[in-house]
Amino acid sequence: KYELTDILGKIFLDWLAEVGGSISGSWEGAHFVPKIGSGAVQEFAGRWPSLLEKVSDSLEQLFKVKGDVLGPLKNNASDTVVCAVSDPTEVDCPLVFVSKAFEEITGYEADFCLARNCRFLQPNDKKFNALINGEECKRMREFCRKPQLDESLVNLLLNEAQCGKRFWNLFFMTHVEVEGHPYILAVQTILDLPMPTKIATHYATESILEFDEMSLYVFMESLCARLDALRRQLRASDLACVAEAAESASKKILQWMKASSDEYEGDHLVPRVGLPQVLVFEKDVTWKRGFQ
Repeated sequence: KYELTDILGKIFLDWLAEVGGSISGSWEGAHFVPKIGSGAVQEFAGRWPSLLEKVSDSLEQLFKVKGDVLGPLKNNASDTVVCAVSDPTEVDCPLVFVSKAFEEITGYEADFCLARNCRFLQPNDKKFNALINGEECKRMREFCRKPQLDESLVNLLLNEAQCGKRFWNLFFMTHVEVEGHPYILAVQTILDLPMPTKIATHYATESILEFDEMSLYVFMESLCARLDALRRQLRASDLACVAEAAESASKKILQWMKASSDEYEGDHLVPRVGLPQVLVFEKDVTWKRGFQ
């Protein structure tokens, strides 16, 4: 059922989780992201303008990006497109380029990102990440392992910035060749949506798990069912415009939040930002002494 490389990889990562925690700089929370692609980074140096030139027409069509955006992006200016490039021919498919906008959105600077796999953006909790992103992560790994020129993939992910804040990411990947070398260009569309308080940050989820585990599981069951349906729709659709798909996905997630979350009253967003504090207060019986 599983490839030998998958089995060996899992054994290796399990071993590292037990004895490799002291490997300086190779861990980002629960994620093992060793910096092993420095040679690939050096090889890609100077190739970004050429890669962007090859994909400029498709970017304009898929993302409704105008020429006045591509110019600054070519020079890697701030406030442009959130994107990154990885090398699928190298072990662990390391990043070889990240845009300034990528750094701004994620909080991770290029010095940290380059030569590492991008999984440091996944939620910093293995069980939570497997529950909400598991199948999408598997599809991305398969895409990176079998490069085919001009093939593309779209994923809907829950990602986590360096500060612990989470965000919805419609993640577009495509294979492109530059100077005879295959690369993967990834463009992130950050959905402009409020994040449910229970999963807004790594710390919020930990707090809910500690004091009200059952309500979180019920919430996650409903959310994952909605995400699974939405992801199937994305895979089945003839994706002509990622920007339109992002807008559609945002509307559907917002509809689910209004119908299934207790953080909306009609069209009014009233998030339960103090829920962890409420749960702590309810568990603390000392306050009751004032009424005795």
